Amino acid sequence: MSDLAWPPFSILRPEGEELSGEQQSDVQAYRLLGLLGAVVVPVFGVLLAAPDPQATDPMWARLGLSALLVGLVGASYASGAVRRRFAVWARGACYILMAWYCSVATLNGFAGSYDMGLVLLYGILPFAVAIGAPSMRPVWWFLGGGLLAGTAGAAFGPVRAAEALPTVGGLATVAFVEGVVIWNQLDARERLERQNDLFRRAQKLANIGAWEYEVSSGEVFWTRQVREIHGLPQGYEPTAEEAVAFYHPEDQPVIQGMIERAIEEEVPFDRELRLGGEALPVGHEQREGRWVRARGTPQIEAGEVTSVRGTFQDITERKAREHVLENEREALRSMYRITADREAGFEEKARRLIDLGREHLGLPYGFLTRIMDETQEIVFASGTHPLLQPGESCPLSRSYCRNTIQEDRSLVVQDAVAEGWAGDPAHQTFELGAYVGAQIIVEGELYGTFCFAAEEPREQAFAGRERVFVELMAQWASYELGQRRAKAQLKRQNARLDSFAGLVAHDLRNPLNVATGRLRLAREERAPEEARSHLAAVDRSLRTCFNSCHEATGGSDGLQIGSGLGR
Repeated sequence: MSDLAWPPFSILRPEGEELSGEQQSDVQAYRLLGLLGAVVVPVFGVLLAAPDPQATDPMWARLGLSALLVGLVGASYASGAVRRRFAVWARGACYILMAWYCSVATLNGFAGSYDMGLVLLYGILPFAVAIGAPSMRPVWWFLGGGLLAGTAGAAFGPVRAAEALPTVGGLATVAFVEGVVIWNQLDARERLERQNDLFRRAQKLANIGAWEYEVSSGEVFWTRQVREIHGLPQGYEPTAEEAVAFYHPEDQPVIQGMIERAIEEEVPFDRELRLGGEALPVGHEQREGRWVRARGTPQIEAGEVTSVRGTFQDITERKAREHVLENEREALRSMYRITADREAGFEEKARRLIDLGREHLGLPYGFLTRIMDETQEIVFASGTHPLLQPGESCPLSRSYCRNTIQEDRSLVVQDAVAEGWAGDPAHQTFELGAYVGAQIIVEGELYGTFCFAAEEPREQAFAGRERVFVELMAQWASYELGQRRAKAQLKRQNARLDSFAGLVAHDLRNPLNVATGRLRLAREERAPEEARSHLAAVDRSLRTCFNSCHEATGGSDGLQIGSGLGR
């Protein structure tokens, strides 16, 4: 049952959250029918009794039926329990009216006016029973009950069967025709409601609604979901000015310009805009910071734009995710720039990464620890916590890091007290409400941890990307410390090799000098020609040995090749 949109009927629509929109529409329709019935019942009785002043039709009974209808309508305003059952009781009132008129028609021998009145009422009331009916069952019951009451009156009342037969036949015909008509209506309504339900579910899932602006009248029409996105009651109907006023002041000229172009130039639009206007209707819930996607398409008839229709989607969550992802990308870019800085040392990079992590995670404390001999020592730190300063140390058993090094991945604590840390030595020592930390592993061995923390619990749980962010910092520290350790080890090895080379050069100095002197003497004594080639080979070997020793000792060994060599 759709709403009765005419403004005077809005007073008949119930308010409150105990009824769905369909139930509210049913109550509104039955209230209207109840009030109409309360007026028509006495008037209808006067009209039926007018042709026969002797008719048995007491006015007090009709007034009682009117009072029953008025009382039922009044009770629906006073009690929520009545409103929830109002449709059922209204159908019961239809049974009472039908039983009453069957009785009156029987007592008056199905006279012409009462005969026609009975058939007319029997033709009207089933449509009232069908309002809000979940199936054909209430209608079939009513049609069957009315036909049975009319037949019983014809069979047992003060009228001949031949006179009552047309009335019973008329009731049967009405029952058949109305049964088919109402069945088709309910079947069509059920299919439509199913489609509408699927449409509403799709709107709810996508958080999207539809709207229309009529150019000639300037009226704006919104679907239920559009009102929900704006935080407005379902009965609210905005003007064109109010519809624009819901947008952010900076975006109001944008939406106005797009609608004007759609009307004047037949240009569709699709734009992401912000809500949060300054001059909003009374009772409107301010929705600052919400984003919507407004799409519109001009509707053209006879070459002119008659209206603009479109969709209205709440994309606040999507924009929030985009903002988070952009912050994440910027943080990763900053991390890369810090770690790739060739001019900065490890200590400077570590401190810059700690500051970056504090800002990105929204935690005031960041620190890098060294764990040795069951003791945790703070190596680098940023923040004002007195126990989280460079050089501070404590037993590993009283630190959060003891749990961090037991995890395969980063340890996160959103709310320490809620997660059972209240009696833990670490919480008693540092009184941290939120914590995230990852291990630093150097050459397969535990070095320490990279951590961030806060004294207050964190409002939101640590996202997976935030844990990965901290783990990347810890992996960088693992790599850098591993490189530093490897460089230090290589430097020590080179120093030992230099020392060994100097020792060897020193030990060879005297034997080489002796060999050089003897070679000089051999050449001065004019050795035979056949021996001179051997002396030249010895000369070359001695020169090579001298040069190697000279290079090994950095030219400081004092070795010199005599002037006689090579002559």
